[in-house]
This record gives sequence, C-alpha cells and structure tokens, in this order.
Amino acid sequence: MWKIKTVSKPFMEDLPGDVMVDILSRLAVKTIIHCKCVCKKWLNLVSNSYFANLHLLRSPAGLMIRHRPEKITHLVTLKWVEMEDKLNHDRLHHNPVLSLNLNLSPIFQGTRTCLVGSRTRLVGSVDGLLCMSKYGNADTKAFICNPITREYIIFPRQSHQYSYICSYGFGVGAFLNGHGHWIIKDHEHLYAFDYDDETFKFLPSPPVETAEDSKFNRRTLTVVKDCLCQCAIFDSHLTIWVMKEYGIKKSWHKDVFIKRSSICPVLFSWTCDKMFLIAHFNDGTYLMFSDMGKLMSYCPHTETIVAIKKFRCCYHGVVYRPSFLKLQNFESERVHVF
Repeated sequence: MWKIKTVSKPFMEDLPGDVMVDILSRLAVKTIIHCKCVCKKWLNLVSNSYFANLHLLRSPAGLMIRHRPEKITHLVTLKWVEMEDKLNHDRLHHNPVLSLNLNLSPIFQGTRTCLVGSRTRLVGSVDGLLCMSKYGNADTKAFICNPITREYIIFPRQSHQYSYICSYGFGVGAFLNGHGHWIIKDHEHLYAFDYDDETFKFLPSPPVETAEDSKFNRRTLTVVKDCLCQCAIFDSHLTIWVMKEYGIKKSWHKDVFIKRSSICPVLFSWTCDKMFLIAHFNDGTYLMFSDMGKLMSYCPHTETIVAIKKFRCCYHGVVYRPSFLKLQNFESERVHVF
C-alpha cells in the first residue's frame, strides 16, 4: 500500500530570527504592539535593540501635535498624525494614529508635575523620543518620553538660564550631522556644537538680509529634509533659506520670498509671531507652525500661506518618527512607565 506523505505547513515560528525581525519591522506600529502579545518569542524580538534600530530606519515621518480642543481649556492631548508627500493629495490624515490625553497620565498629574493648559510645551523630537517641558513658575522641569512604549524620564531643574542664544529643536538646537545648531542673537552667525568632540564652532549663516525701516527681524532655525533651514520675518516680507550642502556658505539658497500682503492677518500676527518650519514636500509646499499655535502651509503655486483647519487650537507641532527605542536609567534619573 502506498503511503501518503504529508507536508506540514510552514509557520512564522519556523523562520530564522533575522527574517522575522525584518518582517515585523515593516508592520504598522499598532500591529507591532499587537504582535508583542502573540507569543514570548515575538515579544523578545520586538523588545530587542536591533529591532528598534531597524524599525526606526523604516519609520515614516509624521507630525506630533500638542492639541487642545475648543471650549475645553483643561484638556491637552498629543496627536500623532501621518503625513503623505503626494501631489493633489491631502497632506495630513484627519484621524490621528495615536491620541494621548496628558491629563490621564500620572506623569502630568499633581500640583508639582502637572503639565496641563498653557504651561505645557512640546520642545521637540529625536528618534521617536519627545521632549516636553513645564514652565512658568519655579517648578520648571523637562521630560523625555516615548509615547509608544510609555516610558519617561524627569530631568532635574536647571539653575542657569542663557538669554543670548535662541535654541530650537530637542532643547539642544536644530540637530543635524551630530551637531546642535543655534542662531546667535545678532542674527549674523550660527553656532554649532559637536556632540562627539564636545566642541563649539561657528557655521556659515545665510547672506545678511536687511529691510529698510524694518522695526523687527525674527528668525528661526530648523532641520527639514536633512537640511538646515532658516525662516526670517521682516516688516514687509518673509524668507526661507535652505543650506543645500552642510557647512558650505555658498550652498545657502533662498527658497521662498513672500510678501506680507500674501499672509492673512487673521492667521499670523506679523509683529509677534515666529514661524517654525516642519516639513517640505516635493511640490515645494512647506508645512509650518507659528509660535502662537497655528498650523499653516505655504503654497508655491499661489505664493500664499493658508491655514490648515483640521486641528483647531493647536499649540505646537514637531516632525515625529515613532520608535520602540527604550530609555535608559541614569545615576539620578530613573525610567518610569505611565
């Protein structure tokens, strides 16, 4: 009698570990979180630092918004929104991937650690980690957290404040190529700090702009598409400069020049606001925040700045790449979970 040979169906568990890590790292964040609950082997793979680094390399850039719903002054949330760089396509998805109510988290409760209302500041994001601060009184503190793993560290209050350097980004200036970058207050120089050598140096700034009878000159420095970008505001116009080649003065390119009349006064307080660039799309569109909490975009075809009305009462936003990187304990700062 002939015997029928049965062939067992392959399972994910039968795949080599590196192949499984490669597959899991390509999944959506919520799916990965669910995969951690499937079995202990998958939990260990996803919790490994190699997986976290591989996933971060493939993690698409989104937008993390500090948001407060209208007419609910005490409620502050963080919303992670996906972005897409496609022509004739809505740039931001309306439904956030993640919505974190800060008021429900232990880290933000209590009289000394409450980060609700106007005292909350979303400073910046690096490698999926968010820096937030509580300010406005003697109890000022900084927090580093990963909203995906729900880990956070509270840093001690700094006793020194420096008024001569304007910093943007993750509290260490606009971060690029292993350096933190700042605009010196005279607006004619950029300062860079090398984190490997722990040394400071000057960096070439854009050509000095002057505007006759201009009563103010406000500039911000950010990193967009791996390039340093400077946004400058004068009485009569707004400009955006991009450093195409890092460290090369001649590579500074004036990418945008827009007249004051092209920006609706309702959207932007010309005498008070600063503009922070967030993203630059392939068709030339810029996504930006004013420091008064309004989300806007620059349209190169009409050469105007228009409001993005999806998220009202936005207070700030930063480019955010979700990650599974784990925070580490330090001598005086401990990792907590909320």
